Amino acid sequence: MQNRPFFILFTLLSLVSLTLLLSCDKIEPPYFKDSNLVQTDVDFPDILKDTVTRKILIEEYSAQQCQNCPTQGAGPLAQLLEKYPKKIEVVCMHAGALARPNPVPPFDYDFRTDFGTNLYQQYVLAEGGGIPCAVVNRTRYQGMYPLGNVDWEAAVLSIDTQVYASIQLIAKFENNLLVAHTKTSFYQSIANPVVLSLLLIEDDIISPQMDGATIIENYVHNHVLRASLNGDGTYLNSSGIIEKDSSYLQSHQVSFAEHDWNINNCSLVAFIFDESTGEVFQVNRIKAK
Repeated sequence: MQNRPFFILFTLLSLVSLTLLLSCDKIEPPYFKDSNLVQTDVDFPDILKDTVTRKILIEEYSAQQCQNCPTQGAGPLAQLLEKYPKKIEVVCMHAGALARPNPVPPFDYDFRTDFGTNLYQQYVLAEGGGIPCAVVNRTRYQGMYPLGNVDWEAAVLSIDTQVYASIQLIAKFENNLLVAHTKTSFYQSIANPVVLSLLLIEDDIISPQMDGATIIENYVHNHVLRASLNGDGTYLNSSGIIEKDSSYLQSHQVSFAEHDWNINNCSLVAFIFDESTGEVFQVNRIKAK
């Protein structure tokens, strides 16, 4: 009977611990962090690993009132895309003070997005950079994230060509709703959680742009970020830790209602990145329609 007080105390502590545990909010990893997730109802064709190459993501930072952006940003980037058409995918984000719209024309249109602004603050402002610039694969080149155009090609070529994964995309557009279906297949193990990011971009947008001291009224803006379909990104499974030789399906949607986006000029860009380091492992792009 001498052990009975200890037993009673242990039982009471256990009940208290259990009560506290059950009363706490259950914290889940950032698996489905947005409300745009939908069911995957398409079939993807088989893909051979030997046909897959590693593609590189270039995130360009620009602004309509940036005098150097046409000649030091968009121009050199177009040349790089022409040289490496199957190796590079581009997303252009308008951000910073020079991207703030004016209350009157010609620079009254707002190209900014919260997603792009957050990345600009993280990868450009925090590094002491300015526009025009670009970040290659979210990796540092010569110690820096934001790079001027003279370093873009070297940074692209510095990325190893190991194929970690493939990303297949199927787009469906109906009743002003774009649904993006993805299948991500992994060929290598990755130690850290992997995040999928799915973006909508638009080409051939005609809008004024500063070019030096001149205003180009009918300037053609390309690769412009319009929206993220899945917020800051989503895990492909509950933990984010992927397995080698495994595939994951995920689908998201975005509404075109109340937007002036032209679906015929839009594309979907999907990429996967290391949540811990930010490094992009693979990227792919398809026309939205």
